[in-house]
Amino acid sequence: MIRFEVDDIRLVVEELSRRGIRFYPSSEETIFAVGSSLVATFEDPDGNWVQLNQTKTKR
Repeated sequence: MIRFEVDDIRLVVEELSRRGIRFYPSSEETIFAVGSSLVATFEDPDGNWVQLNQTKTKR
């Protein structure tokens, strides 16, 4: 699966949702913590599933 690294996953999900991109399972529930990352999965216009990835920051 192709994955794109982003700085602010919530902002990118919001913008892509406004542009009509379909997220799994929904744009409101798509961001999941996986190890040291946050990921969101969406379907591109050709039907391929793609992920966004944001590395968690230590606080």
